[in-house]
Amino acid sequence: MNTDATTKIRFSSLKYGTYTYHYDVGDAFFKTFENESLTHGNVHFDLTLEKKETAMLLRFDFEGTVGTTCDRCLEEMDIPVSGSQTICIKQSDDEESDNEDLIILPTTAYEVDVAQWMYEFVVVAIPMHHVHADDEQGRSLCNPFIIDYLKRNEEEAPSDSATADPRWDTLRQLMHGTENK
Repeated sequence: MNTDATTKIRFSSLKYGTYTYHYDVGDAFFKTFENESLTHGNVHFDLTLEKKETAMLLRFDFEGTVGTTCDRCLEEMDIPVSGSQTICIKQSDDEESDNEDLIILPTTAYEVDVAQWMYEFVVVAIPMHHVHADDEQGRSLCNPFIIDYLKRNEEEAPSDSATADPRWDTLRQLMHGTENK
């Protein structure tokens, strides 16, 4: 992964207090992560870093759109993403953490690159199922050719009972104690 140097925060020179950073990430940012299902988008991040004596608290607030493929018609579509995530960073050479919200950095670290976290927050914000929305009349905005094709195939498909695997019937009989003797 090769990210822009602007996503690196040199925290060693910061005094205790709160700092704000703004990032607008686009297509070039998403392409650096080599994920075929997420290659473009425009997302704005507001990052608030609170540096304390023993730790740093990073709060990411983001909003934007990313491009993905519609699960129904396989056409490209943009979907909105937004969210807020918080990470705590602590410097130590002795500790390890299983908590994904607590990051342990060695005491020799002087900067942190937030790009990977930003990318992961966007990926997690994408809904599992994404299809084009319906218009005001309730018609799908998916590719009409594909919708017609799917409807035709649905009408022409044989009924479930005609294509059922007979081994399932045998299993059902065994489960319900109606085995033929």
